[in-house]
Amino acid sequence: RVFPCILETSMVGVRQGLEELEERVRAKGHEPDECVWVHLGVHAGQERLRLESQAFNDAHFRCADERGERPQHQQIVAADGPTGHTRSTSVDLETLCDDLLAQGFEQVAITDDPGRFVCNYVYYSSLAKHQHALFVHIPQFDAVSFDTQFAFLSALVHSVDECLLPNITCPDELAAEPLGMGFTPAQVNN
Repeated sequence: RVFPCILETSMVGVRQGLEELEERVRAKGHEPDECVWVHLGVHAGQERLRLESQAFNDAHFRCADERGERPQHQQIVAADGPTGHTRSTSVDLETLCDDLLAQGFEQVAITDDPGRFVCNYVYYSSLAKHQHALFVHIPQFDAVSFDTQFAFLSALVHSVDECLLPNITCPDELAAEPLGMGFTPAQVNN
């Protein structure tokens, strides 16, 4: 199973949220790399469903995050070197994108720049710990409707779970836990 994560929109919230999720997975007797970490973020002004291929070791916020932090060209992981350093997902985005396009989601695209705000911070932080991480930028509902986005996310979860990483599974106990919007990953899969 794929286990999507819902995190606070702040650097502190990201760090705490990822740690809590890892602890919960370990408490169930599993390692975090047994799950695919799927992160979503809204990209205002876009009309595409963007599969991000990489993240940058650069926290450069043009405005403050939810807790008032506004780093400028700060390394996310100091040990990784300069702010230009990137990490890429192990998820086969070409196959995933082709599968989603074949299902009729013509708005889907692969991009290589998640920005430098919290979305990039989440993605880089996750990729630094988990090779199986994915970040998807979604547009606002006036650009792509809620129903279309929900169908897309359902197809995305199914494609990642069934087609791309069949040997990486989320423990059944975690798959039944709520996502925070009244749905569980199992419900999204169906």
